[in-house]
Amino acid sequence: SGNVYLSDKYQHRIVKLDSSGNLLAVIGAGVQGSGPGQFSGLGAVAVDNNDGSIYVTDMMNHRVQKFDSSGNYISEVYAYANPYDVDVDESGNVYLLATNGNGAGTHQVRIYSDFENNVLAAKIGNMQSTCSIYHGCTSLQGGDFLQPKSLAVKNGKLYVGDANGIHVFNVNIPSGPPSGTVT
Repeated sequence: SGNVYLSDKYQHRIVKLDSSGNLLAVIGAGVQGSGPGQFSGLGAVAVDNNDGSIYVTDMMNHRVQKFDSSGNYISEVYAYANPYDVDVDESGNVYLLATNGNGAGTHQVRIYSDFENNVLAAKIGNMQSTCSIYHGCTSLQGGDFLQPKSLAVKNGKLYVGDANGIHVFNVNIPSGPPSGTVT
């Protein structure tokens, strides 16, 4: 569509512009909070190219909020740890990177085949790894990440930017009940 989405962290909003820079929408209440459409620790933005849905990480509220293409609040999913990055694949599966915490779900990628109904299809990673390239490790041990900070999904592959380097996973999330595989 050529639209640009900017995360305006200190104004607690997402700004949607067209390719010429014209304002199309302001997403969020513009005040810090924990209600629908409010943010505390605004982070990453991802757009579903199928229907234009907008996903926004809300780090301090430990959730990801979903908005329609016009910026109207639809739903949210509790993210277990601070959600740091989000992306959507060609089939509409939502990929959430959670990091910066000590609880369940920390340092993981969670893949939702049905975001609105909180259907988790697969997850990668456990807790923070003690293995790093600086300690002589050359690969992930037990699926752990050291410090994952970014992710991208393209053509069935999941790319995760981590302190151990860039990791690439083949992803197969079929439609229907949760049964995804990650290799």
